Parts: sequence; C-alpha cells; structure tokens
Amino acid sequence: MDREPLHLSRRHLLKAGLLGAGGLLLGCAGAPAAGPTARSISSREEHWIDAHVHLWSADLERYPHPPTKDGSPLSPLRFTAHELLRYSLPASVQRAVVVQSPCYGTDNRYLLDVVGSRPDLFRGVALLDEADMNLETVRAMAARGIRGFRLQTHGREAETWTQGPVEALWRACASEGLHVCVLTWPRHLGILDRLCERHPETPVVVDHLGRVGVDGWFPDDEVKALCRLARHPNVAVKASGFHMLGARKPPYTDVLPLLHRAVEAFGPQRVIWGSDSPSQVKHGNSYRAALALVHDAADFLSPDDKAWILGRTAERHFFS
Repeated sequence: MDREPLHLSRRHLLKAGLLGAGGLLLGCAGAPAAGPTARSISSREEHWIDAHVHLWSADLERYPHPPTKDGSPLSPLRFTAHELLRYSLPASVQRAVVVQSPCYGTDNRYLLDVVGSRPDLFRGVALLDEADMNLETVRAMAARGIRGFRLQTHGREAETWTQGPVEALWRACASEGLHVCVLTWPRHLGILDRLCERHPETPVVVDHLGRVGVDGWFPDDEVKALCRLARHPNVAVKASGFHMLGARKPPYTDVLPLLHRAVEAFGPQRVIWGSDSPSQVKHGNSYRAALALVHDAADFLSPDDKAWILGRTAERHFFS
C-alpha cells in the first residue's frame, strides 16, 4: 500500500487510535479538506462506519488495471485508505467497508491488501469470477476479512443470477453467514425479490437504495419494489450513493422521502449508511453532506435510529 504522510490534526488521529508509540500508522496526501457541515457532526463523540467506499492505488505496476473506456486516467488518480481518512476522520467516521473497485474487476489483490493492513478499521466486499463462486473460495476470502460478495448488472442482465455458479454463491454465503451485496437497477428489483425468496437464509444487502431515483425522480412503483424486499428478514439496504440520486447535489434533501419509506419498511436495524466515495466527494458533492442528510436533515429519525443507520447496523453486518 502507498505510505504517504497524512496531514490531519493530532486530536483527530489520537481520537481514532491512529497514533501510537511508533508514530503514524496510516497516512495520505493530496485529498482536499472535507466540506462544511453541521457542527453536531464534528463535535460528537460517536464513531460511525462508512459501509461503502471504493479504493484504488496509483501504483499501476503492482496493481495494474485497464484504461477507462475513453482512455482517460482514473479520476482521482488514486483514492487509497489514506485519502479516505482525510474525509472520514474529521466527520467521526472511523471504520469503513471497502467494496471492490470496478477498475480492478475480479482482481481483489488491492482490496485484500487494504483490509489486511488494518483489519480493525476495514472489512471488504469482493467481486468474483463465476468459476470462483464456490464454498472453498468464499471461506478463503472470509478468512482475510471479506464479509460480502458483490453481484452487479454491469454488462449482464439480472436474469443470469439464476444460473448455476451464481446460485452456488448464494448457497455459500448462506452457509458462512456472509453477504450477497447487490448493485442493481430498479427494473431488476423484482428478480432480486424472487431470488431472496429462493434463498431465504442468505444475507443480502442492496446497494444505494436500489438506485431508485437514478433518473432524477422517484417513481412510486420503484419505491414499492424496493420496500417489498423488506419482507425478507435477511435483506438490508444501504442508504448510500446520494450523489447519483434525484437532483444529485447537496444537501440531497429530495432523497429524504425515499429514505423515510425505506426506514419504515426495513427498520433502522436493516438500513446501512455509506458514502460511495470517491464519487461522493467529486463534482461539487460532499462527504459530510452525505452524512448530514441522515444525522441532521432526517428529522423523522430518533437518535437511536441514527445510531443504527450510521454505525450499529454496519457493525452487526460487517464487523461482528
């Protein structure tokens, strides 16, 4: 992993347990300071968990990845654990679930290195080739801090999730108490509902509120399809990726009705906050604004509800 110095206040580092007799254990450089937010976030004593971040390295020799579709470099050129902490620690977000970066495909080496470097701070969600969707691989990955395996519809339709290799992954995750983490489109939520019915013992997490609102509005039939998944006790949903939903800009308050419906359906103990950084910190978006939407703007949530959504639920699903 990259080892650049991290320029954070000593108070934040001591609070997060990242300074000790040996000095700085994690560091970063080159990330801009976190944006403004309500004073309550920076002053509170709680430590939240960011349940959805993507990380990658600028070291193409050690961690190669193909060029982007248009041949341009990744933006940012790197987003490592060190950069993440520049945003998260000042917001009292101490731990994170690292989801395999799309740039690496099914090469999970960087993900495993990040998680292995600080298992007290990070857990992982990996992406597997169909040939590796078996109990042996799932167990081996779990031993290295992986707590979920992503299914996504990039380049494939959700109908293929009913085929043999993917079915084996559902069974393996049920056996080991690990999560199938689903990135889907609203039109595929019905297929996901049927799969959850076929595999009631498999823990499932639906990313980014099922991407309801990705077209700029929140159709009631799509909201209902997302909330229908709550009938499966082992299904949870991530309140994440606000930068891609509705108006796609802070303060994201147009997402609040969808969040309210999701919390009503699933309950706060099955709703998990995540930022989806670094997308959440680009193009005028804000890490702290994503946190503030739940902590400050969602006045329909009690303090206990917020504690679950911002930390306890992720603790239960990914760190216990």
